[in-house]
Amino acid sequence: MKTLDCLLVQVCRKRANYKCEITGEPDGEGRGKVLNVHHFIGRTNYRVRWNPDNAVCLTSGKHTLSPWSAHKNPIWFRDLMIEKRGQAWYDNLRTEAGVMGGSIKHTLEDLLEIKRKLEKELEDKE
Repeated sequence: MKTLDCLLVQVCRKRANYKCEITGEPDGEGRGKVLNVHHFIGRTNYRVRWNPDNAVCLTSGKHTLSPWSAHKNPIWFRDLMIEKRGQAWYDNLRTEAGVMGGSIKHTLEDLLEIKRKLEKELEDKE
């Protein structure tokens, strides 16, 4: 599963052109400047844990450190992401996550397919 997490980070960063999706800042050094990947719907939801549409590239400031961050101000962040990515993105992600549904257990075949999809997206983005 760590391999899938690493692949998701790579895909998310590439999709965002290695910049924060809120500020447009590139990866940097120092407090609040390093790029992180945030799971819009928490990573404990295995239905969407490795879905690139559930990943957002943010500076550490916009991820967790500032008052206006995804973790400290989730309603603001949700509304901002809907504005940026659209209501259809949000609705589709919520549906896939099964917000009202139960947990999911992936088979080995499921995990291998997820890995193939992430690797393909990385190749397609190059």
